[in-house]
Amino acid sequence: MDFRFQSAINLYLNQMGIEDDYDRVSYAGSSKNLINIIGQVALSNKLHGAVNIHIFHHEDCGAYGLDLAKVSKEDEILLHKKDMSCAEMEILKIIPTAKVSHYFVSLDKKVIKL
Repeated sequence: MDFRFQSAINLYLNQMGIEDDYDRVSYAGSSKNLINIIGQVALSNKLHGAVNIHIFHHEDCGAYGLDLAKVSKEDEILLHKKDMSCAEMEILKIIPTAKVSHYFVSLDKKVIKL
């Protein structure tokens, strides 16, 4: 959802060969707000057969707020990775054939595959 990271995500997806043929679901906090995104992912699968799910989290996420106030960047990434793994488990419950990938985007627009 954060405008600071959209160009980096778009560029990364284009470099992976993913152009404009995808459904983008964007919520503040992404996997942290899992209930909101699961329904959208399920709908994308139902309507368009989506099975390749790419989850992007980013540095300095306001939805995490105080959770990140006192942690190192490494611990911040670990927290996001944990939440993305939880999201993946929930997605696989509704779409067992899904291939879920996790990414972290830093403020300097670098995309790290986790």
